[in-house]
Amino acid sequence: GLLGERERESAREMLIKQLSAAPSGCQVWSHAVLAAAPSGGRWAYIGTLSVYVYCTLADGAYALEKILYGKDEVIGSICWSPREAGRLAVNVQDHIVVWDLDTGGPPQRIKVDGVYSIGWAAHSPHVLASGTCAIFGSGHKDGQVRLHDLRVGSNELIHSFSNTPTVLRWHRSLPKLAVGAASGQVALILNPGAAKLSGCSVHFQTQTPNKAAVTDLQWDPLSEHYLLCASSDGELLLLDTANQKAPVLFAFQQNEQPKGHTSLSWLPGVPGGFASIGSLLERFSDEACRIVKTR
Repeated sequence: GLLGERERESAREMLIKQLSAAPSGCQVWSHAVLAAAPSGGRWAYIGTLSVYVYCTLADGAYALEKILYGKDEVIGSICWSPREAGRLAVNVQDHIVVWDLDTGGPPQRIKVDGVYSIGWAAHSPHVLASGTCAIFGSGHKDGQVRLHDLRVGSNELIHSFSNTPTVLRWHRSLPKLAVGAASGQVALILNPGAAKLSGCSVHFQTQTPNKAAVTDLQWDPLSEHYLLCASSDGELLLLDTANQKAPVLFAFQQNEQPKGHTSLSWLPGVPGGFASIGSLLERFSDEACRIVKTR
């Protein structure tokens, strides 16, 4: 059953401790608002118009290192280069903006109309992916996945969806990109390597059973092929990306599972185990965390 108000408040106190108030808040339309450098020495979050970069001090405390801002453009999301601790990227309405914190030079801007989501490849420091918003009505336009080579500022269309690509997840080491869309479509895109963007191919495309929007994708840290998929209606799928004809390996359908999943994470040190976060019931705002084992 649902916890009482006192029990819920006690649980929050045990899990969360506020260290200080952030100087600027995030808006409801923002997503992927936090990012951390691969070394762990820096992290950043986005406000409405600025990026706040923090560094870790010798005593373990943290301090505001830089505030990054450019034109008066609302920031939608942020990602950090998984290979370079000094480079991060954000998306604004019609551009990807890439900062180099170590050189301190002006940011690189790549024109991408209607960019909604971004993801930095782990196999190459030069490759970024972006997802653009679908437009409906008389000026209909499909949602698109594009790849960008930061060395030349390229902007190449790779694949189209009937709705906006909401989640971009590069594999931790291999040149392949999992994409989830608001239409419930899930696709695996193979990139031939760091040297070029041409020759990308769609390895497979599937869909959530009820065409519910994809809310998160996470690669299994112990497998090159397994991928978890969460959707807005509470369904969880385990995908075997090596199986083009039948990629859905297992569907988690439980009567007591949260109504809509918002986030997933594989559990380190627990093979096959992962945690999910989602709304417990549609009419309540409470969040539920569920631990699952697949093996």
